[in-house]
Amino acid sequence: MRKKCRISTQSSFFPLALLLVSQAALAVDSFIPTGALAVPRYGANASLLTNGTVLAAGGRGPSGATTSAEIYRPATGSFTSTGNMLGAFILRTSVTLPNGKVLIAGGIDDGSHATTAAEIYDPASGTFTATGSLNIKRYAAASSVLPNGNVLVVSGIGGTGQTSLFSAEVYDPATGTFTGTGQLEFARAGATATLLPNGKVLIAGGGGATSVYASAEVYDPGTGTFHYSGNVMSTPRAGGSAILLDSGKVLIAGGYSDTAFAVSADIYDPTTDTFAATGSLSTGRIAASAALLSDGKVLIAGGADPSNTDNSIASAELYDPVAGTFGAAASMLAARQDATATVLPGGRILIVGGNNFDGAPLSSAELYIDNVIFRGGFDGP
Repeated sequence: MRKKCRISTQSSFFPLALLLVSQAALAVDSFIPTGALAVPRYGANASLLTNGTVLAAGGRGPSGATTSAEIYRPATGSFTSTGNMLGAFILRTSVTLPNGKVLIAGGIDDGSHATTAAEIYDPASGTFTATGSLNIKRYAAASSVLPNGNVLVVSGIGGTGQTSLFSAEVYDPATGTFTGTGQLEFARAGATATLLPNGKVLIAGGGGATSVYASAEVYDPGTGTFHYSGNVMSTPRAGGSAILLDSGKVLIAGGYSDTAFAVSADIYDPTTDTFAATGSLSTGRIAASAALLSDGKVLIAGGADPSNTDNSIASAELYDPVAGTFGAAASMLAARQDATATVLPGGRILIVGGNNFDGAPLSSAELYIDNVIFRGGFDGP
């Protein structure tokens, strides 16, 4: 039976003694508590900064979309407030730029109004400033930093008629402007975007007005075009998890498949531009948190409860790319969906916020310690 463990949102940090867990107290994989957010939130943007800290910005808090932002410091295991965002939106896309700043773009407000607004977070000053606007209002878009440092923003849902978008645009940090680029073959809200070793970007799954897609397209930044080959995943999926493996292949798992949560997973091979089915999840998951571990395995944690999407789950699974199978991992300390997952320097995984089995935003955060880190010794947050 899965144990649901509520973590208090009243304290701003956990006692240091709790954080300095001895190696003997840890299983080969474990979740342990770390500091709490000042503002509970889900659907936030989390970005690893060049100094090893993590920006947690925006999302939906207890009173709706929030402009607040906080910095997590692994050295102290605590969150501290930083400058507020310029706009209160959710379902925004964000990336850390090569210059160390963070681009956050698009989104939708509590009145269901999509936006073209974009802003830049500067870690040096701790402030957000406006940058060039998107050409098209969009939220729930996918994005990826390209090899030349520009940013691809793809599809999402538009502001007129709440329709999925065929369009894509590229942000140039040097000029602070967005420029339209090639059109997708299919409009893909809820798709994943993964930068491949060859410099191209895999856009997989997602859905249009009436269906969810099993197909994928590859964006070539050299030509500014999308290539649709007709190769498809074993299951249509939107809202799944996509992780680039050490092999250069991409794992795409879970998501929503028209009528049910998908338990299936696929491996995309960029050398052959093909998908192949791989092991299945024990539980179908959407809005899960996923990250690549230091041993090459993939952690997929939490998500919505397949039997009731208003509830969340705490269970987690590990994908082994050598065996091509999923196995059980330790459960999170709190059931959560729409949380963020960030790989910290040293390999620990920071899971922040989300909403719980009551649908309320969480202020709690936790760290996943994998078996490689365990064998090497754990020295606190």
